[in-house]
Formats: sequence, C-alpha cells, structure tokens
Amino acid sequence: MLLNSLVTLEKDDIFLPNGNKSIYGRVHSKNLSAGNIPLDNKDNTRLARQYRYPIKSFSREILISGGLLMIDRLEIAKWELKEETRLIANRWDKLPIVHTSNSVTDETAVIFLSSELDQEQPSLENSEVLSIYKVCLAEALEMVMENRVSEPISVSAFLFLAPKTRNY
Repeated sequence: MLLNSLVTLEKDDIFLPNGNKSIYGRVHSKNLSAGNIPLDNKDNTRLARQYRYPIKSFSREILISGGLLMIDRLEIAKWELKEETRLIANRWDKLPIVHTSNSVTDETAVIFLSSELDQEQPSLENSEVLSIYKVCLAEALEMVMENRVSEPISVSAFLFLAPKTRNY
C-alpha cells in the first residue's frame, strides 16, 4: 500500500457481479474535489494553465481545488476562486458531479458555476506553478472540442454548460 497526504493506493480482494473473485487496485482520494467556472456578465470565464506532474505537461483547466473530507465543497470552491483570481462570487450554482476516472479511483468532483463576480486582492499558494487568464465561454468550449482543454473535470464542466450558451 502507498500512502501520502493526498491518496492511498489500495489492493482489494473483490467479487465481481458475476460472482468471480478478483483483485483490484484502487486509488483512494483523501480529499474532495471542487471545480468552478466563474462567469462574468460578458460571458468570460477564467482558465488556469498549471503544470501537472503526472502528465509532465501544462494543462488548461477550470479552477479546481481539493479539500479535506470534512470541508464543504462549496467553501473549497469559494476559497480557490478568491485565492487564484481575486474574485468573489455572489451567486453559486451546482452542476452535476464527475467521477474523474472511475476505473481506478474513487475521486468525485463537484462542479460549480459562479457568477455576479466582484474583484479582490490575490494570494497564490507557494506550491503552485500556474497562470490564470480570461477567455470567453464560447472560446473555452472550442478549446474543449479541439482538445486544448483535456482535463476531465474541466471538459465535463464546459459540456454541462454548452447547451446554455448562445453559440452552441
């Protein structure tokens, strides 16, 4: 078993639905994931460009944060929005949940759409290598369709919103 502050790698002896016995490896997430699409009154959102070690590359993605199991996911999303963009949202709408890779992990993400935004001062975490940039929602959807945004929580979030946009 591998253990760190974010995940545990577990080996489970299981019974499959057909009754056969099997062994399954599972990554257990110790944190809750919260994604957020901030949307201003001109249909602009914010994307993060962040280095992700597992893929050894930068990723374009919505604002995503993790928090301890006892912290409310909305509070996690509010904190991340303020920390990374200096924005405070006065309205929060919950979008459907996402199971990020349900064949190997139990990580579940809740996604929010935040709006009615006000500006504040930044305070980035020291451990992050990222930049935040503004992009219109229609362009963000194009980025998903062109595979320039491929992180699964982000892709799901934008596809949830696609039917509600003027251009899709």
